[in-house]
Amino acid sequence: MEVIFRFHYLLTDARVSKIWHPPEEFWNEYDPLLGWKHIPDKIVRHAYGDIPVFINNDGFRSKKEYDVNQKKIFALGCSFTFGDGVAGDDAWPQRLEVKLKEGGFPYQVINMGVSAYGIDQMYLWFLEKQDLKPDIVILAIIPYDIARVSLYRWMSGRSKPKFKITQNRLVFEAIPVPVAQPGYLFYRNWQDIFFDFRKSYLAGFIGRRFNLTIASRSATINAESLQLSSKFIELFAGQCRKIYSKFLIVFQPYSNRGFLSNNLQDLKILLEQRGIAFIDISGIFQGETNTLLLDFHPSVIGHELIATSLSKFLLQNNRNYLRQE
Repeated sequence: MEVIFRFHYLLTDARVSKIWHPPEEFWNEYDPLLGWKHIPDKIVRHAYGDIPVFINNDGFRSKKEYDVNQKKIFALGCSFTFGDGVAGDDAWPQRLEVKLKEGGFPYQVINMGVSAYGIDQMYLWFLEKQDLKPDIVILAIIPYDIARVSLYRWMSGRSKPKFKITQNRLVFEAIPVPVAQPGYLFYRNWQDIFFDFRKSYLAGFIGRRFNLTIASRSATINAESLQLSSKFIELFAGQCRKIYSKFLIVFQPYSNRGFLSNNLQDLKILLEQRGIAFIDISGIFQGETNTLLLDFHPSVIGHELIATSLSKFLLQNNRNYLRQE
């Protein structure tokens, strides 16, 4: 049965039925500090579902430019925030903007999600754009975003910044970040479908079909990544205080909730000790159907559920987070 499902995945998923190249050829480019970032004013079509991807002049996923004088929310995260596999208007940042406006709070919600970013890269990306003076900064994370902090490069071959903690201070290990090694593919090709035994496609199908938790071993949150992530979150909170922005961490829904989730308890304890606000909505997909795409990213329905949960939280706590004109 496992062989049958590997054949099915190969024949039906456009992402693996052709050779893919590093995303620099699509909407990302090399960056010596971040490793990679969006190409400003880029319009391409995502091969997965032939979905248009619009990157505006600031490097955000949007068809429009933003009014610097209007209240705004930064939505920072990885591909789960960027909206990999769905149109930009269907990703949760844009849906959150619509729902807040309907609730009487016309905030701009800026989609700053970048695929495969770790929390370290999210912080550096935030620093680049903090002059826009966001009223609220939402850091939306999944376990992978923590695990990536201790890596030198992502599985595509793209290099990323790497830090270490020396005398309680973060220190760069390599500046500039090395250019990605040539010859890597962005997504797995057909050979990986048959020879990557870290993943079961049959188990994945069962998990999606019945909303079960299937454990995976493709990444780990170790002591280093947890320590580094905690440090970056403290820096996030401190910098937001300096620019008078509200800071909120969101633990997003993830397909394998058991995978790495036990390691997050220490992080949540730290957030409580530091007085850093967070909301855990990782369980909102339970009991729902069609919330995930084939690659486990949130579907349009999934993004809508995320936006609904966040808008409900912000509107119920509007005295702490939102202000009217």
